[in-house]
Amino acid sequence: FNLNDVIEDYGSLVGIDSSTGKPYGFMINDDIGHYTRDMEVLFNNAARNTKGMIAYYFRYNPDLHLPGVGFFYGLTTQNNDLQKLPVTDLSENRESIRWWHEPTTAQKPVWIEPYYHSNSDFLMVSYVAPVYFEGQLIGVVGMDIQLTTLLNAVKNIFCHNNYTPLII
Repeated sequence: FNLNDVIEDYGSLVGIDSSTGKPYGFMINDDIGHYTRDMEVLFNNAARNTKGMIAYYFRYNPDLHLPGVGFFYGLTTQNNDLQKLPVTDLSENRESIRWWHEPTTAQKPVWIEPYYHSNSDFLMVSYVAPVYFEGQLIGVVGMDIQLTTLLNAVKNIFCHNNYTPLII
């Protein structure tokens, strides 16, 4: 087990080519609706096979005034199934929305430190990445993952000489 592989896997799941930092298959002149639907299908297939996934999302940059806003899917507490939910309104105070602010400020993919999400009743972490095309911020894509999934993965790492693996 290699935690770097897990991080790389999550990076590819959110649709970012790790060698270039660009979104897979995005062309600004493409039909945005078509691109969004393709992203939803791709992400849905990957997310359903990602252990510990709670939610996945793609939010277009509202400054671009595109005809779509993106998508958000989360697990329901009733039957633990994915459900399409309303997309976060970014019209005000984007700085307080960590999954948007942190990757767009860093201008690279980031892990958001663990936090409690009351709607899902889980401790979670989020892997989020800004999506750029030709230097312009197109949006943010991300996935929320149960913290216990990552902790259990680290707990199963074998270390010699009484070393303890840590997530930093």
